[in-house]
Amino acid sequence: MSGNAQVKIESKTRKNWLKDLKLEIMELRYQGLQDNAIKKNMHKKFREYSSATELFVGFVFFIVLLNLAGFGLHIGYAVLMWEAHIYEFSTSFSPYVSMLIFGVLCIVLVGLFIFWLHFFIDFLKFYKTLDDVLEEQFYLKLIKMFLLLGLIGFVVFMIMVFFVGMQIAEVYGMPLGSSLYEILGEIFD
Repeated sequence: MSGNAQVKIESKTRKNWLKDLKLEIMELRYQGLQDNAIKKNMHKKFREYSSATELFVGFVFFIVLLNLAGFGLHIGYAVLMWEAHIYEFSTSFSPYVSMLIFGVLCIVLVGLFIFWLHFFIDFLKFYKTLDDVLEEQFYLKLIKMFLLLGLIGFVVFMIMVFFVGMQIAEVYGMPLGSSLYEILGEIFD
């Protein structure tokens, strides 16, 4: 009796559940469940097998990434303005403070990633198994996500360059096209 209890307790871990995930999804498919319902059910089960701390760390990881992007934009804006020798631009706080916060956020991000590496690996294994069994392309989705994030980053960066170009054109009294050309020259220099 204790052997059965031990097997049941052992099978309650996320690692063991992930090992049997493929069979569980295939059984749900044979029962006639739609792929969307299977995904919803499996996401719910993954959350059940994750501790509240792990879910909170995942949320904090996402928030830190967003803050890194924001502070990175602020630093980029300040550097471009400095390159144009415009030191009197309006910001609510110093770019030096922004650089310090950016550095601290990088350290926090790496710390979170290293400390909770097993959760992130299980997270990727879960999505890979789910996509493989449902005959979807995991790596293609991953590449598309990175390309989309890169495109969004590029668009946001170019909007920032445009606004810096407008400010430079206003301060120096030059056409907007010339200031944008100068900025892009400084970036690629």
